[in-house]
Amino acid sequence: MKKVLGLIFAASVVLAAPLAHAKEAVPAAKRVEQPAPVSVTLSAWSVTLDKAGKERFKRAESAKPGDVIEYRAELRNVSRATLKDQALTLPVPPGTAYVPSSARPAQAQARADGGKFEAMPLMRVERNAQGQEEKIAVPPEAYRALHWPVTDLPAGSSFKATARVRVTDTPAEAAKD
Repeated sequence: MKKVLGLIFAASVVLAAPLAHAKEAVPAAKRVEQPAPVSVTLSAWSVTLDKAGKERFKRAESAKPGDVIEYRAELRNVSRATLKDQALTLPVPPGTAYVPSSARPAQAQARADGGKFEAMPLMRVERNAQGQEEKIAVPPEAYRALHWPVTDLPAGSSFKATARVRVTDTPAEAAKD
């Protein structure tokens, strides 16, 4: 994936940040634009191993099938008050697959196929050959987004999250999905 790898991810990040102070409707004539109470910083890093087996990171400007990319996101409270009920959601870009157990902090939730966010590993119910329902694990390759709820984000503080994906397709192949 050429230089668009970082752009695909940056364009697909969803930040759910309801404003605690925005409870009352304000007429348009009296509305005053306020700066956003949060900022988000995103980066994509290529993960490789050196000869000694130690991980090395460099900015991911391109990627090809088989490469591992680590996404790093920071949600920073730039306001003067504690923000409540924030969340950071990182979609797993098309043409990539989530690398199991790579999400940090580890309490990340995941979803597959537009479902709701749940604790990992995701499970689904299927009928077995005898017609009985049984829970089976959803393969991590089917995860389409990761989500970290942030209950309180004090003024001036930040929440950092990372997750890794393995590139599975070229951009043209991913567009067909």
